[in-house]
Amino acid sequence: MNALLCPFGWHYYQDKCYFLTISNSMTYDNAEHECNTRYGGNLATIQSEGEDQFVHFLKESSHKHPAFLNKDEIRINLCFQSIENTLKISTETIILNNIPSSSLCKQECVRLRFDLGFECNSVVWISNENECLLNIGNITKNVIVSEELQYYEDSCFDKPSEEPSDIPLAMPVSQVRNCFAKTRFATLQGVVGKVYDRISLNDCLGECWNCEDCFEENKCQTAIYYEEDAMCIITNVSAKITRERVVKEDMSSLYEKRVKCLENNCEDLEVHLVFGIDPAVYNETITKQIMIEIFSSVSRITEFVRVTAVLLSSSPSNLFDDLQYENENDFKFKLETLKVSADSSDFEAGLIEFLNGVDEHWTTTDDVDVTWVLVLTDTAFQSRLGLFLDLKEGFRRFPLFSIGVGENLDFEKLEMIASSVDNIVHIQDPVTIGKALAPRICHQKPLRRFVTSRKLKKTKTDHSFTWLGLHRNDYGKMEWSDKSVFGEYENEILKYLSVTQEDGDCILRKGTTNWAFANCTEKHNFMCTLEPRNKLEDIIKRRLNIKKLY
Repeated sequence: MNALLCPFGWHYYQDKCYFLTISNSMTYDNAEHECNTRYGGNLATIQSEGEDQFVHFLKESSHKHPAFLNKDEIRINLCFQSIENTLKISTETIILNNIPSSSLCKQECVRLRFDLGFECNSVVWISNENECLLNIGNITKNVIVSEELQYYEDSCFDKPSEEPSDIPLAMPVSQVRNCFAKTRFATLQGVVGKVYDRISLNDCLGECWNCEDCFEENKCQTAIYYEEDAMCIITNVSAKITRERVVKEDMSSLYEKRVKCLENNCEDLEVHLVFGIDPAVYNETITKQIMIEIFSSVSRITEFVRVTAVLLSSSPSNLFDDLQYENENDFKFKLETLKVSADSSDFEAGLIEFLNGVDEHWTTTDDVDVTWVLVLTDTAFQSRLGLFLDLKEGFRRFPLFSIGVGENLDFEKLEMIASSVDNIVHIQDPVTIGKALAPRICHQKPLRRFVTSRKLKKTKTDHSFTWLGLHRNDYGKMEWSDKSVFGEYENEILKYLSVTQEDGDCILRKGTTNWAFANCTEKHNFMCTLEPRNKLEDIIKRRLNIKKLY
């Protein structure tokens, strides 16, 4: 079976072919050898944000767990029209492999708009190759194409947004939470609905939002989500009308569909407070009082507050993770009953490791709007945070607060930790701290809108490490495996990487967007790239029997 432009199983984007291994871990040298000898390419060279996002897109791609709300097949069928003897081909083309149906090909077209910012408006599905060609280009009419090709154009794509339409448009997952009112620790008693297993919260809400006639021509009104089990139940029963059926349930939350979606509503914000605690102050009464007051003050603005606490010893340990509480007393009881042995060893190392992992572990989720990271310390540690200063530029996605606990604080150390001078807290009255910080929640740029603006979806599931073709050569200089000349994009990233001898000499892509140094003998998945031997338009004309193109 011959693929259209790249080898079979590879994907095409911006004049490159990409291949990602997902279950073939190798050392850096072995991965480089595999790309060279087996595939005739190199470990991946990434030199632009667009290429970096496409790598992320490939890692995130899964047809079992859609990245946009595509359950509404009515929209796909109505909008994507099959047009004979017509093609829309452009130089801005993406080719995805292993796409088993034209329906999935159309869905990928819509998904790319939200996940990659690629304004796809037509698709070509090649049935005998299972390839999906997605593009933006110009229309070429009256061409002769082979029977293996199916061309579809999205007739809804250019429709002005102010025009009313009966066609329900697909909505980015990151925005659907605004369309539901939430009741914590609740469920509907005695109702029958549709059950979905192993599904994210936003995909659950998406199933309900797009369910126009899935209950014998009735709409979905309510979704019940069990976070721990990742289980979703949707029903056409309205919790608002049948309030007597709403009962307490510790393991679930109830979501009632709104008539109109809300924007920038503080009461609906899903907030995550991540406390990083210096072991030297954890057992201090004032430390727990500060945590309680911050939690209580934020909870008065939005009841949807989850909390993580991490002890910042040489090897950071979670005291409790990602928990929600019904009220202040429950949270207070949790803190008072948690006993931790005093251990002030290497707070600085623990802090740096903690902050390096914050974005990957606690902020890369569509289920959270705002994440605050709050570090509590007495500043008595020996300052070795010079390295940390080089990393602070990467923490702009969330505010980082440094809270001084006790007397004789070193304000220079507090400033080194905080992401800005406005995020330094040194007053010793817990109530005042809570009242001062909480109102800032409403002015915090929500993470979900941040992700949408960058057109880059992030989820909790992407924790894989992938070798890239960037390494230190025998002379100590960084170089690409294919000897590409360094560009501004990778030079800017290298400025902020933590570079020490024990970090290693090879670069991997960590989690969703982070690059990191690693020991070259570690085994990880890897990404290969190669240049196509032919131009796209030549291949299209020859393979698909097109007499004239462009």
